[in-house]
Amino acid sequence: MDVLIAFAQIAGCLLLIALCLGLFVFILILCCIITGSSVDPDDNGLLKTKAQKEAWRKEKLEKHKIDL
Repeated sequence: MDVLIAFAQIAGCLLLIALCLGLFVFILILCCIITGSSVDPDDNGLLKTKAQKEAWRKEKLEKHKIDL
């Protein structure tokens, strides 16, 4: 009987660890999605041509309603 109780306690601890790790990964992915949407692609070198950079600049200016 003691073996079953010990096994149940170990299984419960493993389940708790798995749930915590799953929650951590979920929160991490959610944070990446939320903060990743505001990343400037020009800073990451994703925009290669001058036309792409100019289009992104115009879009950013319109988004923030900045007049030149």
